[in-house]
Amino acid sequence: MFDFEELKKWIIEHDIEQKAYKGFWVNIENYKIEEPDEFMCYFSTYKGKEDREDFEVKIKSVAINYSNNYPNCDYNHVIVTIPIRYKGKEFGYYQLLLNFDGVLDDDFFVIH
Repeated sequence: MFDFEELKKWIIEHDIEQKAYKGFWVNIENYKIEEPDEFMCYFSTYKGKEDREDFEVKIKSVAINYSNNYPNCDYNHVIVTIPIRYKGKEFGYYQLLLNFDGVLDDDFFVIH
């Protein structure tokens, strides 16, 4: 089947964890700027601002995704998922999509 050890080596070689955490925080900051009222609705404290320490930022999964135009499967990624958790409540997720050469292809910040 699949060799998980090879995936772990690829994750380390391409610094995937750091890319995912950095992307998460960039998206949090962009959300705060682009949608300040909505952001404050989800993530404010009694002081009227969010506390970064109250975010629980931990990678939930790393998946290899072969997709689009089966059986050619020509839109393939490694997908890293981080739940958006604040003060123990989950509000959505952040996903980072990387090409197999480790280059960022896209990311998604989803609030539900």
